[in-house]
Amino acid sequence: MTSGGAWRERLTLPLLVVVQMCQMIDFMIIVPLGAQLMRVLDITPTQFGLLLTVYAGSAAVAGFVAAMFVDRYDRRRTLLLLFAGFGLTALAAGFSPSYGALLATRLLAGVFGGILGGTLIAIVSDVFPAARRGRALGTLMSSFSLMLILGLPASMTLASSLGWRAPFLALAAITSLALPACALVIPPVRGHVAAGRARSMMLQIRGIFQNANHLRVVVFQFLMVFSGFIVMCFVAPYLVENVGVKEADLGLCYLFGGIAALVSAQVVGRLIDVVGRHRVFAVMMVCSFIGALMATHFPRAPLWAAVLLLMYLYSFFATRQIPAMAIVTAGIQPDVRGGVLSIMSSLQQLALGTASFAASIIVVRGPGGELVHYGITGMVSVLVGLSALWLSRRIRQVA
Repeated sequence: MTSGGAWRERLTLPLLVVVQMCQMIDFMIIVPLGAQLMRVLDITPTQFGLLLTVYAGSAAVAGFVAAMFVDRYDRRRTLLLLFAGFGLTALAAGFSPSYGALLATRLLAGVFGGILGGTLIAIVSDVFPAARRGRALGTLMSSFSLMLILGLPASMTLASSLGWRAPFLALAAITSLALPACALVIPPVRGHVAAGRARSMMLQIRGIFQNANHLRVVVFQFLMVFSGFIVMCFVAPYLVENVGVKEADLGLCYLFGGIAALVSAQVVGRLIDVVGRHRVFAVMMVCSFIGALMATHFPRAPLWAAVLLLMYLYSFFATRQIPAMAIVTAGIQPDVRGGVLSIMSSLQQLALGTASFAASIIVVRGPGGELVHYGITGMVSVLVGLSALWLSRRIRQVA
């Protein structure tokens, strides 16, 4: 570590996991809240999709801008500033008096959330030595599965009991408790500052984009995220309106979906070492294609069938990113890895916004309140996913 004792190292990673989970819940909670928001606020599917789009769009812009100067400052201070802003936007969302106000708070939340995720990865990379860095990054990334197992079910329970505002107010409360702990425990991270300030921002960006392999990497990840989220952004409203799942039972679906993702991630990680990242990626993609078509054409069914559907979806949609990231990291020049990953993260946010906007245009309400044309998003997902699968073979491994 850059400073502090062993106790700081032991407490830093759990705190970073808490921050990551809060950031993920803040974005993902909108998806299962879709049916309630459309009913309570009397908004259309297009307006609901816009709540996702503005968050992802502002996160994409913020992430790209931050890639040019974020290495010039102490990462601890950056984290504290971003997390504080995140908490304030969650509080504002919980007290939003109208759809327009909620839309504005989601735009601001994207500004903070778009930079926060990359800052967390950078802190782990700087604080933990190489011998323990891989395990630390793996623990941080497990926050997605933990979010599905703990965060979303708890948020849905709050929403079904107290209304859609409750999860946002709970996030604001957690932030107010975690922020002082982060200030006390996380050490200053300044080792990169001198080199960051000596580097030309524009030359760094130009060098990244002049490499054809890097362009393939960022386009590949854009296609991957778009392919997945165009289906996943409306899966919860579809389960409620078309499949017949009660809003109060959505938390159970996400709980078992998260458990399936956690188990699948362990299996996939081991398979990559045995049979290779490209073979595992191809199998995961084909299985996710089946899941996309199955989910978007799912008939009215009992709760247990919906639980099995979510388990299948998250087993492949959530974990196909593991071999995808193995392909990506092998194709980036080490000396510009941080910059490429920052830009890639920005474009991933843009893909989330584009996918949710596309889905909100495709999906409409039928005369009985059901969602119509959701099946089209499944077919689009497969076509875009096939493009990503083709492009993955064109990403060459860097020596």
